[in-house]
Amino acid sequence: MNAGDVSRFLADDSDLPEDERRLLHRARALIPRLAERAPATTAARNVPSETIAEYHEAGILKILQPRRFGGLQGRFSLFSQIVEELTYGCASSAWVYAVLAEHQWIIAQYPEAAQDRCLGRGSAGSRRVVLGAA
Repeated sequence: MNAGDVSRFLADDSDLPEDERRLLHRARALIPRLAERAPATTAARNVPSETIAEYHEAGILKILQPRRFGGLQGRFSLFSQIVEELTYGCASSAWVYAVLAEHQWIIAQYPEAAQDRCLGRGSAGSRRVVLGAA
């Protein structure tokens, strides 16, 4: 599968702000690679570490993470659109993306002290990693 195979399904993004459009385009660029890996992902019942690394590189795992913890504090609708569009490459990989990225939103609903404990700085001043291997 190549990106042209799914282009007719992709949502119109012309009304999105430029920063959101860039994130969506980065996610869309992953679709061909997800499709290439889909048979192996399904057979192994495991999303390859390369896919998780690409999610990090594309910056899409931080969409729902609060700004004060280094995230983008983006709209849930953009997150949902990215999940949907990643399914055109590999539904399993899209589901794992959703679980990883949504945890940032769930943690943002916790009391502030709990958010700081999960997403804030550790005693050595380094950022804590909540989910998603790099």
